[in-house]
Amino acid sequence: MNYQSFLPSLALRPYVEAYVLMKSSTGFAQPERIPPGGRSGIVLNLGADYQVELLGVLQKPSRIAIGGQLTQVMWLTESVDYNLLMITFQPTGLYQLFGLPMAELTDQFTSIDDVFSPAFRQQWFSLANQLRELDRDQDRIRLVEIHLLSCANRSPLLYTNWVDMASGWLAQPGGRRVQQLSTELRVSPRQLTREFSRQVGLSPKSFAQVMRFRNVFRAAFSPEPLSWQDLIHAGGWYDQSHFCNDVYRLTGQTPSVFFGQHHAMAEYMIK
Repeated sequence: MNYQSFLPSLALRPYVEAYVLMKSSTGFAQPERIPPGGRSGIVLNLGADYQVELLGVLQKPSRIAIGGQLTQVMWLTESVDYNLLMITFQPTGLYQLFGLPMAELTDQFTSIDDVFSPAFRQQWFSLANQLRELDRDQDRIRLVEIHLLSCANRSPLLYTNWVDMASGWLAQPGGRRVQQLSTELRVSPRQLTREFSRQVGLSPKSFAQVMRFRNVFRAAFSPEPLSWQDLIHAGGWYDQSHFCNDVYRLTGQTPSVFFGQHHAMAEYMIK
């Protein structure tokens, strides 16, 4: 599989993390393991059908699908003429742009037919048709940006989105605990958990666990060789047993097995 990643324009960076283009490079169906990465996304299928397996259920996604936050591995199987454009959003990006109830999308790969209004769906289908007519990837990204900017201009402006601030703090290695966050933000732990889940799709505690994994994933596949203790420190774990338990829960594999494999798609989506 071939990958390309593009950064969003400055105006969209509060909402969008990256655009990832994925195209088939062989004539064989090859499953790719996608671990939780702390991000949600919209996937536009510009080529042949593909399959995903999530929560033990195999499905063929619609031409335009929304992927919520993951709490466990998702498998994606490419096919001949496979061509996807994935928009990965910041933790609160989908909520801020479209007001989606993110907790209901967790561990789901949902058609936009089930989420957006008919008029809004038609705009996305029109966008997908225009993208298929373009040859250059840069032109495709430019067209997607125009569409998303129009969505951003229509969305209500959140001047002080403390959930966005909280997600940034939790993403840092050794980030704050939930009680400390609620004290600094001057909200109750219950209110923090409820609003965080609504906007992000995960509880603050679950999001922090995923972000620790994301940080250690980045460190593990960096050019510099690191020891297990280096990785545990990079992820903000206090001991090896918690590190092993969290990695197994999120990937279904022990750290030595998971990090001993090549994860091309995950590298583009998580790094």
